[in-house]
Amino acid sequence: MGGYSILSLGSKNVDTIHDVTGIAWATPNMLVYSVSPIYGKPGIYIYDCIGQASRQIVAPKNMNNAYPDGADYFELYGMDGSKILFYYTNDVDSLDFSEFRNRSLLFGVNLDGSNFVRFKNND
Repeated sequence: MGGYSILSLGSKNVDTIHDVTGIAWATPNMLVYSVSPIYGKPGIYIYDCIGQASRQIVAPKNMNNAYPDGADYFELYGMDGSKILFYYTNDVDSLDFSEFRNRSLLFGVNLDGSNFVRFKNND
């Protein structure tokens, strides 16, 4: 409570990412991470370990005066094959964290950022 996670990436020019909510390896050379809007720049990102560069593959959709970089909350759940799974809501201020991590708010996206959809499996 009262703190947040920081991710440092790179070996020469270190990037410091504030308010990281989840991290997973997509491949041995590709790290996926999610960022909260509270202290960070929200979204889903991929870090290329060889090229030492991050790129945002899912951007926030809800900008406002309180959150000019986006009010959307992202929390990485994990990987399902080549699909990134994450919990998502478009307004962090209306979020009830005691009920947030449920299947109705689980979304998926391909590694290239395409096909952003509510996650469904064949169970």
